[in-house]
Amino acid sequence: MILLSLACSPTPPPSPVLPLPLPQLEASPGVSEVDADKLRELLTAKGPSVRVVNFWATWCKPCVAELPVLEEIADRGGVDVVLIATDVPSVGRARVPEFLSKHHIHTPRSGLLVADDAPAVLASVPAWGGQLPHTVVIGADGSTVQTFAGALDATSLEAVLP
Repeated sequence: MILLSLACSPTPPPSPVLPLPLPQLEASPGVSEVDADKLRELLTAKGPSVRVVNFWATWCKPCVAELPVLEEIADRGGVDVVLIATDVPSVGRARVPEFLSKHHIHTPRSGLLVADDAPAVLASVPAWGGQLPHTVVIGADGSTVQTFAGALDATSLEAVLP
């Protein structure tokens, strides 16, 4: 359980500035693990551009179906695309890069993350009931611009991007 109290602070602390592209950790080439704290930072930090953060899994057919849309957005530039695989971490670190390669997906340019403790990490995502896929668009100012629950509608996503 996480308890938050803002009563002691007259003004909220400033959002951290997120250095993008995300640093790659040593878990596996191209794959970093993300914990609940890092995810909260990713979802609220200021950055140089808009971020599209997509939660997906290799076993989720709608997730896989929308990967080409996310890759197209990443290829255009100006938007950072971060994929967060919710597969079991020990499996995800090894399987996710291979899976993306097999499906000819070269995204992300910004970050490929595997949830280190999926239930705890995913519980830190605001307004999410656990359905996959789930996409959050974060403005450069660190605010949530839009969330998409379930299969992504490319036209709706395009409408909220710069």
